[in-house]
Amino acid sequence: MVLVPLPLLSPTNKDRSALFSSGPSSRKLRVVFDASLGIEDDGAQQLHALAKHDGVEEFRYLGILDDGFGGEDFSGCGPGVPGVWARIDEPEARTNGTDGVVYWGPNLTSTPGIAALWGDAAQTARNSASDMSYPNLTPPEATHQRWRDVVALRAASAIHGDLFVTERPYLLLNSPFPNDEAVPCTPEQALQFIGMYLRVTGRPTYTCWLDGGKLTADSRWGFYTSAARGSVNVSSVIGPPSSGTEANAGFLPYAVIRYISGALWGRDDVHSVLNSSPLRNDGAAAHHLVGVVLVNLLAACDASAVLVNDLLTLGLKGQAVAWQSTTFTKQLKTKAPHVWQHFESMNGSKWVELLRLLRNTVHSVPLLPYVGAPTLSSPMAIAGQAKAAEMHKAMSELHSTSLDHAVWETPSHGTSLLPGPLVDVLAHEIAGILNAVMEGLRQELSLPSPGAATEPDTLETRRLAVCQSGL
Repeated sequence: MVLVPLPLLSPTNKDRSALFSSGPSSRKLRVVFDASLGIEDDGAQQLHALAKHDGVEEFRYLGILDDGFGGEDFSGCGPGVPGVWARIDEPEARTNGTDGVVYWGPNLTSTPGIAALWGDAAQTARNSASDMSYPNLTPPEATHQRWRDVVALRAASAIHGDLFVTERPYLLLNSPFPNDEAVPCTPEQALQFIGMYLRVTGRPTYTCWLDGGKLTADSRWGFYTSAARGSVNVSSVIGPPSSGTEANAGFLPYAVIRYISGALWGRDDVHSVLNSSPLRNDGAAAHHLVGVVLVNLLAACDASAVLVNDLLTLGLKGQAVAWQSTTFTKQLKTKAPHVWQHFESMNGSKWVELLRLLRNTVHSVPLLPYVGAPTLSSPMAIAGQAKAAEMHKAMSELHSTSLDHAVWETPSHGTSLLPGPLVDVLAHEIAGILNAVMEGLRQELSLPSPGAATEPDTLETRRLAVCQSGL
């Protein structure tokens, strides 16, 4: 399961609450695509198709006049997509802290929109002389390329873009740029961000891709259920029921899927509240929703343990049937080595322990919401002594893996967690662990191998996007 970490919109974007409103005051998501992005591969085609949704405004950044863009070629925009381009003024002609102007429109013959290009992009580029985004360029060439990058981002910001979809390493490696309204992001991030935006604002038709085919769900819940079924292959282990499993053979697989679906729903809601109201949001709503994600993921782990116990007739009962139970793990090592090996190959014990610690902490004292002036990260501070040591130990063991971008080191060398990246990481890891468990369980039951999925990353990225009707 692939969940691309989503960016947070810039705090300088003054209209975010209207963006995520579902009422009459709502506005469309404004997405600016970089000129260098093509539409050759399937993922890019799905992204551009998604940008045609009625809830999205699409623009194409073309370049800087007389610096790679001559002002005539609008062929890369596509039908009905306005182009965006910049004109840089000579230093003596600049006023009020601007570099020049930004234009946008369908072509040069029509009357374009115009806005000021604020800030000194050249100074920003010079201040980043130690940056290594372009190691193959000479220092003067790298400075000029960084200048181009900053101008591109500020052009997207000048037209009040929300996302600037690009592959420019300088922008992606150094984001956020707090003085710019548009947020640079990769095509993969844009695909999932646009899908999340459409889902939580109630705009989309829900479409998923499973095993290369299209499946349309009739509700938001149906969409998450389809995504969860494609991520945790529980259906591959439900063959002829073993003795005593008839009652649970149908319910338990659905329980695993139901809880993964709930975690995906909560994950979308976390990102929604983090992006919705910068003037009022202190992170409390997001931290509450993190708890929803944690409870659902831990419930999915518990349901998978019960499924393993019942299908393999291990005979354990009650609290002994849990991944953190010593009795359960001893039974697995002895009677179900394939399940145990697959579970541990994904660092299952460490991730489930961290999940348990987080679940217990988010509902008690040690995990506190960030309070004060809202920031881009709105971190959750780890406080208290009883759980803090355990939390730090668990995180340090996983910090070198995908947990690293969900951990924020405070100026005083403390540790905080970022709600958005945290739920992305946990949903990704737990779904992967449970899918590995299903593979081990399939081997224990000597069931035939399910058909291998092709291009899993691409399919999962598509599966978690929402596309308009008719795609």
